[in-house]
Amino acid sequence: MTVEDWFDSTSARPVPCIFWDLPHVEAYDLHRPDILHNIYIGMFDHLMTWIEGFLQRHGKATVFDQIWTNIPPYPDFYHPGKANRQVTQWSGKEMRNFGRIIYPAFAAALHNPLPLERVVFRKALACVRSLIYWSFVVQYRIQTTETLNYLADYLEEFHATKDEVYQNTVNKRTTFDFVKIHLMLHYEESVQRFGHLVKDSTERQDMNHPKMCLGPYHRSN
Repeated sequence: MTVEDWFDSTSARPVPCIFWDLPHVEAYDLHRPDILHNIYIGMFDHLMTWIEGFLQRHGKATVFDQIWTNIPPYPDFYHPGKANRQVTQWSGKEMRNFGRIIYPAFAAALHNPLPLERVVFRKALACVRSLIYWSFVVQYRIQTTETLNYLADYLEEFHATKDEVYQNTVNKRTTFDFVKIHLMLHYEESVQRFGHLVKDSTERQDMNHPKMCLGPYHRSN
């Protein structure tokens, strides 16, 4: 079956891309991994949902909320004023702070487990730790073969521990088959080809948007 026959059989038609005919432009390389949307308000948002379900299932939600709201302030750190379950919408800045404190807060909430809970809690901590550490390393501005090996190891540990720990807590999903978790596989390749990822993140533009766009708009007529 030719390509044209396949499109006819599916009642679809190919749409040309304007980038295909541009010299020295590879259309498939235009999209780069974005730290803000893929990690902060992407994977961290999923992680928060999984953790909430895990804590409720094991009766640790109240303890976690007490730990979360009592974390002391620190320079360049946004102090959470209320429990994370009470927040209806998270910004990129808040999710960045979430990544800084979720692992120690989660570990403190799972302190002193029952004998039957030790294996499950250990896997849950390994899953959260590997994802958070992976997000830290992927933001290094200088990457070496050693740091790229760290990325591969953390990602492997995350995939090895996520399925059993977060079963039935994946926000009405039956599998982990969604785009943002798949994109994690391409971060290492992107670093090797184009350098560190911070320069391609939309976080700075997103933070400057209220000041540079919304402010002048509200002051205009």
